[in-house]
Amino acid sequence: MQYALFIDFENMQRVIETMHGVPDGKEEALRLIRNLIHSIEKEDDRIIIRRAFADWEGVGSDPDPQSSLALLSVKPEYVLGKPGKNSADLALSLDALEVLLTREDIHGFIIVAGDRDYIPICSRIREKGKRIRIVGLPDATSGDLITIIGRENFIDGNTLLTRGYRRPRASKSGARIRETKIEKDNGLDTGHLCEDNLKRCVHLIVQAEKQFGPEIWLNPFYKNFMNEEFKTLTDEQRKELIYELGNRGVLKVQVKEEYMGKHYSVLFLDHDNSTVKEIEKELEKETHGAREEAVLL
Repeated sequence: MQYALFIDFENMQRVIETMHGVPDGKEEALRLIRNLIHSIEKEDDRIIIRRAFADWEGVGSDPDPQSSLALLSVKPEYVLGKPGKNSADLALSLDALEVLLTREDIHGFIIVAGDRDYIPICSRIREKGKRIRIVGLPDATSGDLITIIGRENFIDGNTLLTRGYRRPRASKSGARIRETKIEKDNGLDTGHLCEDNLKRCVHLIVQAEKQFGPEIWLNPFYKNFMNEEFKTLTDEQRKELIYELGNRGVLKVQVKEEYMGKHYSVLFLDHDNSTVKEIEKELEKETHGAREEAVLL
């Protein structure tokens, strides 16, 4: 099989730095790419097209990743970026679409990235009957993206790193999902309904309530809060977190009707619930501590 390889280099560099506490993730990202190419071509497959996208000025030049990529026959593509924002997704998707429509000799695509932004191009590749594989770190890859391509087509980038990384670095704030024993319910994995995830979900609702008031529209809440905080979960799993909180009496969901006859769902927190009270106290302490720190500064 002949593949086209598209790399969101800036994204992979930053993910490695975040997940594994590496000060500069360029070298590890290059090792990942080198090992990926070796493992694919060891299977008698060939990578015909190789391109890497980044704002190379933002990535840095010590060491120079562009020279290292050139030695791997990977063509660096410059992306005009913005401070603090990775803009490679559009450029990468457009190039992949061009190859999809013009190169009949390409049978499959490999994309090194894990953002939800790549869902449209991955869907288009599948529609054309081509194979699509995604390379990313599990705790930084969209669950919806993995669902679309099929879990068998996801390559765990941890296995391609050469420093023995296998598990993500724990977050100091405990914001990331802690390892929990997967329970089974009618044959379905329910590990995403762990107490830590449910607590994080309540945190988000409390924050949303402070911005928008006690009546929180459900669809915008999913889009603006849940999708980013729980990006490694699928859309269905994120919804199940809300359902589970409803079953526990933490919140309730109501369906309302607009004057044009359209229906929409809203959620309300039960502020008498012990879980909600506990989280509100925690947030109050955090806010108070931040204020005291600001005064000292």
